[in-house]
Amino acid sequence: LGILYFESGKTKYIILSGTAFGLGLLTKYNMPFYILAFLLFSIAFLKLNKRKVLTKKHINNLGIFLIIILLFSLPFLTFNYLLYKDKGILDIYFSRVIQTEATQALYAGLGGQDTSFFQNMLNPQSYSQILLPYHSDLILFLLGILGFAILLYKKKYIPLAFLSLFLVIPFILQSSGSYLAKHFVFMPFLLAIPAGFTINELFKKIGNKKINLLILIIIISFLIFNLGNSYATPNYFLDESPTSQVKAYIVENVNEEDLIVYDHRIYTARSFWIGTPNHLLSVGTFVDFVNKHQEVPDEAKVLTDVYIIECSIDDCGWGTIKNQPELNESMEGFFSQFSESSVVKKISGKDYVEDSNEFITEKPGLEVYRIYKQQIPLNPGAISETDNFNSFYFTPYLYKNLNNFLYKYALNSLLDRLLNSFSYFIIISSMFLTIFYSILVFYFILK
Repeated sequence: LGILYFESGKTKYIILSGTAFGLGLLTKYNMPFYILAFLLFSIAFLKLNKRKVLTKKHINNLGIFLIIILLFSLPFLTFNYLLYKDKGILDIYFSRVIQTEATQALYAGLGGQDTSFFQNMLNPQSYSQILLPYHSDLILFLLGILGFAILLYKKKYIPLAFLSLFLVIPFILQSSGSYLAKHFVFMPFLLAIPAGFTINELFKKIGNKKINLLILIIIISFLIFNLGNSYATPNYFLDESPTSQVKAYIVENVNEEDLIVYDHRIYTARSFWIGTPNHLLSVGTFVDFVNKHQEVPDEAKVLTDVYIIECSIDDCGWGTIKNQPELNESMEGFFSQFSESSVVKKISGKDYVEDSNEFITEKPGLEVYRIYKQQIPLNPGAISETDNFNSFYFTPYLYKNLNNFLYKYALNSLLDRLLNSFSYFIIISSMFLTIFYSILVFYFILK
């Protein structure tokens, strides 16, 4: 949409472009990286076409573009403003850029909080995902690099500037924010453009439909075969993962009044996904919960089905349990008290080559989870109450206990209330705009 503006000169396209970027901004925190890449590309586009950059029209339209971006930024800017004003803290994303004493104390236990965004920018380790396309899809990587070379040889500087800026700028800034592989999915999407250009140029050079078809079949075969490359991707894309099987079992068997207990060796986000919306506790909390029940009269207790989920492979998602032998020992000690007869489900998976650029090799039959079922006399009211003291990343479980919600702020003035209401309006409006843009995509394709 932004390029359509520069090609046509029509202001409506810059409005549509700004709105699209704004919707992206409300969706994921790294959209400013792409906005910056677009603005730099705009300058390059005008320069390469030997057009003036700082004209009155461009400056006015840049103002419109930035105002639209600001409007879509209001929900999270207002949220952090009101939160800081009321409690002196910022959310986790803002705390990486603006490190205050209160937020550092609050988020001290979270990974990556010890360094700031700008410190990460100067750390070479932050850029460890630079070879991600090479490891994850060698064919795409080679064709993409060759495409860059052909573009340069043919002096096609505009697409070269576009691809370079949209790869390099977001890569640098995303690496400074978080260098987990999942945040760099934009790289293969962008590399697909010069890779497709390479194939197109090759087909034009050969000029033989049968040979071109054969080449296409070979490339597609390699791409399908490469689906087995497990580098930085989920292992289970052809069958149901063990975690999904646990979730399915819970959905089918656990009732509203039952209780789920999860092993500490299961990654927290995974445990909450498995358990929600049922009542759930960690092993440690569950032990305290049962001990506290000794004080509850027998007539106030009801025989309750308790489903206890064990991580049989010692580490289900953390990746760091091997460095915590005492945790593993304590969990093994807890689960040793249950007999084999109390096991209601054993869930196996496939063992894959890890941290390797080899194609997947599997070892079927590896037990990943074990689910026990116990009937324990517990107070139904106390079980329901467990929802109120569970939390996940500072957020109360199912948003039930909002009294102690860390991010709940007070509105102390008319301006605060207006800002809050207008930000809420922006969020609601964005939902309708997203539907509109989904239709708009097809309009431009057909056009």
